[in-house]
Amino acid sequence: MFLAAISYSDCAAIVGFLIVLQGVIMSIWPPSTKESPASKWEKNGKWIYLSISIVLGIFVVAFAHLQENEQKNESQESEKQFTNTIGSLESTVQNLSTVLATNQTIPSTTRLQILGNLHDQYVEQQESLKKEIFQTKGFDINLIRRQRQNDRAIWENEQLAKDIISKQQEEKSKIEEQNKQAEQLEAEKSAAKKCLPLFDDVLNRIYGILSGIRDKTGLKLYSDFSGNPPTIYSSNLIQDGRFTDAKNSISLGTNDAWNFEFNIYANSDELLIRCQGGQSLVRITPDFSGTNYPMSGVTILHFSNNAWQSEVRTNVPYTNYSATLDSALNNLIQDEDEISPLNIHANN
Repeated sequence: MFLAAISYSDCAAIVGFLIVLQGVIMSIWPPSTKESPASKWEKNGKWIYLSISIVLGIFVVAFAHLQENEQKNESQESEKQFTNTIGSLESTVQNLSTVLATNQTIPSTTRLQILGNLHDQYVEQQESLKKEIFQTKGFDINLIRRQRQNDRAIWENEQLAKDIISKQQEEKSKIEEQNKQAEQLEAEKSAAKKCLPLFDDVLNRIYGILSGIRDKTGLKLYSDFSGNPPTIYSSNLIQDGRFTDAKNSISLGTNDAWNFEFNIYANSDELLIRCQGGQSLVRITPDFSGTNYPMSGVTILHFSNNAWQSEVRTNVPYTNYSATLDSALNNLIQDEDEISPLNIHANN
């Protein structure tokens, strides 16, 4: 473990020191006492050997330091390249994530999850850049640009997330509105289905009354119903199982006073029979408040232009409305006869 902790330059310093130490020892080693050419050479050689040892030791240490610096530079360059590579890969992944997040074919929940992961990465990079800028001496334009680019990426990420959430809410509201309309449509169809037999009976009764007057007066009956005799099921008053705001009429002769207009206002479930010649009308309103099917009762209103009989409103059970309805229709005929009296044939 001790040897592993010693660097390359430390080893070189030790080797150089040993070489110099060896030269020093050799230089102070006691010389031979005999005078000879060899002893002279030995005395002079000690200083030469010491000089060479010092130079060699310095060279070894210097060379070791050069090698270590070169290794450090290579290590720093390698680390820088590795950091750049990682940064490039992170940027590529972020770009790919942004492309996926903006792809409209991908579900919005998945895109929001991708944006959430991107946001966390950008925030982490933001904190890292702040620390790097704080630790950097002087002004580094590249760091400032990276920080600005990262801040903009965070803003764009948040804006994209807001757009997706806004579209989610719009889509949710649209679906809720569609469901509401579908429920309303079903409710209207259900109400119309319950009302149709009652309204068709009303139409048959007034047509029967007018047919009897036709036979006594010789006047013709005109109708814009598609069927003959007219029926609620072949009228403009209902379409696709729902009541409409359209109108149909039956006329006795060509006098407007004897033109009976039929109308069912959408969403009202009320049948109005109005005469254009006067202010009289009959309104039939079903009562769905109870539990009986198709309805609990019927409200029959006769509104007259006569001051002495301006309005008669009667609530009757659905199972027993015929007499009240016939009375209201007869009063409507009488109102019109007062405005435009009928010419009954003598033999009738």
